[in-house]
Amino acid sequence: MRAGLDAAISQAEKSWREGGIPIGSTLLDASGRVVAAGHNQRVQSGDPTAHAEVDCI
Repeated sequence: MRAGLDAAISQAEKSWREGGIPIGSTLLDASGRVVAAGHNQRVQSGDPTAHAEVDCI
């Protein structure tokens, strides 16, 4: 579980560095392993649907 939180924080920091909203998202499998990660890209792309959870999946 901690790996998922760390990955989400890393993604949020990436968004912040890109000038965006600092939100990250991760998808974990049943054992807690990170299988996908993404970050908010609404500001960077100008796309109002580019939320972190959408980028993740």
